[in-house]
Amino acid sequence: MLAVSRLARVSGAALALGSLVAACGSPTSSSDGLDESVLGVTVAEARLETVRDVATAPGTIVPATAGDWTIYAPASAEIAELPNAEGDTVEPGDLLVRFEIASQTQALAALQLAVLDAEAARERAATEHAGQSALFDRGLVARNAYDLSRSQLAVRESALNQARAQFEAAQADSNTSVVRARFAGTVIQVWRAEGDLVAGGAGDPVMRVIDPSRLHVAVHLPVGQVARVAPGQAATVRTLLGEADEPATVAFTPAVTDPSAATAEVRLALRNPVTLPLNSPVSVEILLDVRTDALTVPSVAIQRDDLGPYVMTVGGDGRTYRRDVRVGLSTGTLTTVPAGLDAGDRVILSGVTEESEGLRVEVVR
Repeated sequence: MLAVSRLARVSGAALALGSLVAACGSPTSSSDGLDESVLGVTVAEARLETVRDVATAPGTIVPATAGDWTIYAPASAEIAELPNAEGDTVEPGDLLVRFEIASQTQALAALQLAVLDAEAARERAATEHAGQSALFDRGLVARNAYDLSRSQLAVRESALNQARAQFEAAQADSNTSVVRARFAGTVIQVWRAEGDLVAGGAGDPVMRVIDPSRLHVAVHLPVGQVARVAPGQAATVRTLLGEADEPATVAFTPAVTDPSAATAEVRLALRNPVTLPLNSPVSVEILLDVRTDALTVPSVAIQRDDLGPYVMTVGGDGRTYRRDVRVGLSTGTLTTVPAGLDAGDRVILSGVTEESEGLRVEVVR
């Protein structure tokens, strides 16, 4: 039924189109002796090509995540030492900030006092036990008095060990008040000065240190394209000054969790050392897909109806024919056609639809 309906539609359209195209074409003689109009069309040959699909967007030179460190106080504190200024270089282990945290200092002093008290109590218990042992050996005290002194010594030793453990744990926590460089780098921002009181936490930064030898390119892509990008994909970075392209690879892609987000940030790692300053604007091209020896046609030739995608072609007899096709990768200007066409087929670029199938045409270019 569908084939009959389509045939009727084509036949009717052909009758109506005969008079419509008369002004555009030139009369020719058909096999039955009647004049037939010829429509001029533009065509392109289906051909085998290598197709590259790329995402292009502006980007910015930024520090690599592993080489970008912003320092915050672990709690409310006073900055006791801040020896470096913006532009200074630092080496691993160099002192960056020392915080004076009152709560930590007070707690540490209290625990240290508790250790001293526990040591004194243990010494008294040890002296008492030594005396009881000497008397017990001479038979001058009862067994229960000796056992009691030994038990008391064990209790005091346990209390001393516990006090020392608490003090050592507090000392370890207090190490967070001293911040030393994790890597060789440069101090690029200092927000505070010695003597300042800071609240602690992400809302009150003190210093930012970066490793200028490890740089990334930050680029924001539409969320739909981010889904097609994965770590390791090839990319190209070009400065706005038109210098030589720099090869890069995708280093990081985010997990898009916000359904309303229009874009997401992708990070690229440069393959070669570069001297580009931070925040330099660049142009980025990320290779999303590549097809070699793919049969392609201009994307404008692809048409669609309720039966699916198709192209109109010019046959060897100079007439138009519909070819149902399966489309693949589209780059905007080219579309791959995995099935439905052969290399060398002439596809019509515009002006002819399925309703004009069988029309006599003349290729104008």
